[in-house]
Amino acid sequence: MYVKYLMWEWQHEFQNSVETLLEQVLKILEVQAQTNTFVLGIPASSEDNNLIYFQPEFCGFSSNQFSTIFSIAKDIFENDPEQNIFMTASHLNQAHEDSLYPKALKEAAEFILNEDNVSQEFISFCGFPIKMNNHWIITVIQIDKSDFYKQYQLKQGIYEPDDYYKDRIARSFFEAIIQHFALE
Repeated sequence: MYVKYLMWEWQHEFQNSVETLLEQVLKILEVQAQTNTFVLGIPASSEDNNLIYFQPEFCGFSSNQFSTIFSIAKDIFENDPEQNIFMTASHLNQAHEDSLYPKALKEAAEFILNEDNVSQEFISFCGFPIKMNNHWIITVIQIDKSDFYKQYQLKQGIYEPDDYYKDRIARSFFEAIIQHFALE
């Protein structure tokens, strides 16, 4: 099988592995759901906005839908209260600062996949972006909305004890599985 090289040479193997592993995890946990997985490649530079790639190529989205991802990510990044957190060790502070833009990019991708596409029948979760070959590589896991909402859920999805700390709460067992899986 010939796959057009877009982001890196093993992108098709990676996507297939993620999909297979997700199916195995859900089978072991006896959770039935229709899922879809794909890899999103966002250029590291905002000048290359038209070079957004998908693996597989026909995943239901187009690069045009992601034309605003850099402006959304910039807005999230600039308004992130974690910008005000400083670590005493310089290497920890640098690692913290370096993690803020990829986190904003992940949130922007989830916004576009979920909020901007309300007609979609899937709920999307994104893994943390990894920079490879001048692209931010994001693993996207989609769950059928009807399967997702069959689970009992908490009402609150964000825990905010103060202005500087915000944590996402897994509202259901299913969401906890997907969030943990996306982190791996």
